[in-house]
Amino acid sequence: MTTWLIIRTEKAKERAVSRAIRDMGYDVWLPEIVRYRIGNGKNRHPRTWEIPALPGMLFAGLPEDAHRSEERRVGKECLRLCR
Repeated sequence: MTTWLIIRTEKAKERAVSRAIRDMGYDVWLPEIVRYRIGNGKNRHPRTWEIPALPGMLFAGLPEDAHRSEERRVGKECLRLCR
């Protein structure tokens, strides 16, 4: 079973923090909404982009075998990245 931590961060830093957590070897879930813009006559390829569904919030998954001290370490690392 995986324990999910809710991590709050500043807006526009969600992707950087989630990338850093993923680089540490943990699962990350950043809920996003996909937006589409219809191309005009000059641009025939519509542009797509993703925005966070929950601005300033993401979720990090810790495996069951992770100890409490590991949760503290990840939390401290996230705090450092969020500042």
